[in-house]
Amino acid sequence: MTSCDLLIVAAFEPELAAVRARVAHIAPRVAIAAVGVGLVDAAIGTLEALDRFRPKAVALIGTCGAYRKSGLSIGDTAFARSILLFDAGAALSMAALPLPMANRIVLENPLVEALYRAGTKGTTVATTLGITTDDRLADELERASGADVEHLEAFAVAQVCARRNTPFVAVFGIANIVGGEGRNQWEKHHEAASAAAANTLCSAGMDSLGRSRNL
Repeated sequence: MTSCDLLIVAAFEPELAAVRARVAHIAPRVAIAAVGVGLVDAAIGTLEALDRFRPKAVALIGTCGAYRKSGLSIGDTAFARSILLFDAGAALSMAALPLPMANRIVLENPLVEALYRAGTKGTTVATTLGITTDDRLADELERASGADVEHLEAFAVAQVCARRNTPFVAVFGIANIVGGEGRNQWEKHHEAASAAAANTLCSAGMDSLGRSRNL
């Protein structure tokens, strides 16, 4: 079984359309896979993709929502500096994650450094079980977690990669502001946000994997 230089994944296929067009000329050095929506399916899908493609590194792309005080706007792109597993009940001091349970991943590898050099904004990502659809809850999650953006699958994908000792990076396009208008905004902007994430990843140039500066 052969391995690839980079596996690019997203939660579902529409988030991969733009990147497929950008990297078609260097297949099979770059593989692409949709891994599933939500924590459980994304973890299973990532594990299956790692077994299938045996990548040297993994990049998660797609869309996310920005919290209101993050300084991010719809149309911006950002990458994950750290990823938290966070619960709405914990934000309201009504629940707690058990101490032995992993709930934070800090990303430090050549892929992350390449995005820093490209001038992409580094963020703290909160992975929640569900989409936050209430403005007050969004503010509480932002306050309690210290996160900049919300994404439902990032922690699952990052944790699987960490267990396999596979370098990982996540790049997102901002499709909405987390809260009451988030779903409507996402419907309008998710295609453009996915394309922006793909462009940011490719333009950064993964020279750490021995390829040219531009994919």
